[in-house]
Amino acid sequence: MTRRRTFPVALLFLVSLFALSLPVHRMDAQADGSDSFTLREPLTVKEPGHVYITEGALLVPAGRDAVDRLVRDYPGFDAWMLRGLRERSDENRGHPALLTAVAYDADADLFTVYYDLKIIMTYHGQVAFHPVLVADDSGRVTAFRAELAGSGAVLKDSVFVFRFDDAPGGTELDYMVWTRLSAFGDLFFTLRSYRRNMEWYITRLAENLALALSP
Repeated sequence: MTRRRTFPVALLFLVSLFALSLPVHRMDAQADGSDSFTLREPLTVKEPGHVYITEGALLVPAGRDAVDRLVRDYPGFDAWMLRGLRERSDENRGHPALLTAVAYDADADLFTVYYDLKIIMTYHGQVAFHPVLVADDSGRVTAFRAELAGSGAVLKDSVFVFRFDDAPGGTELDYMVWTRLSAFGDLFFTLRSYRRNMEWYITRLAENLALALSP
């Protein structure tokens, strides 16, 4: 039986602990070729204050003008952002959630990401982020930030940052995600479970930007 409820994003973090006992399957070479974009493998560290930081770098096979057009088109994010994350597959088998849609509300200037979380039953949740574009003097985008809107009992703060720079063969994308849990939430999380789950989602979102601009 499937029950349809809406839960705070904190539930995604807590239930991801179940994945410690699930077989996480990560193919050596992804079918879509996204592994070929890697410049620096993702790395997650834990810092004092219940903070997790994930960083990595990719080569986007397109120039800065194409990157600008993509990241400025907020309503178009749903067309590329969740590739490989909407439906269950060999690649994401064992991960606790599917990200089903992303919607942009221009009036509120908010992105809302919708997810389905299934362990025994299926729960439907959402989380919102404020987008921020950073540009140089010429108006060219140098960074895209997404800052968590609101704070909960478990998830206190989170910031996604994509930085763009010129590189041979395209554009270098350096990504960083900074997340702070409450002391209570950190009791239910380990660096190992974060790396096996949240690091995978973060890296996949960055890879999808590169895939969206691939020939």
